[in-house]
Amino acid sequence: MSKFEKYKKKTELIYPHKHCLKCNKMISETKEYCDKCFQKIQQEKKEKEMKGSIFKRFKNKIKKSDSKKL
Repeated sequence: MSKFEKYKKKTELIYPHKHCLKCNKMISETKEYCDKCFQKIQQEKKEKEMKGSIFKRFKNKIKKSDSKKL
């Protein structure tokens, strides 16, 4: 193949599209993730928030009990 053949326009049209960042499926251009991956990400965020709030409550209880001892 010559260096000019490499860059010739092909007859096939490539339509603009996007791929999911996690599973690499083809999705519409307006989205970043497919529906399944987006739901998983949202669920993981909620779980992280719940874990964080539990630890914050526990830390606050420890601080309160330490201040009462003094």
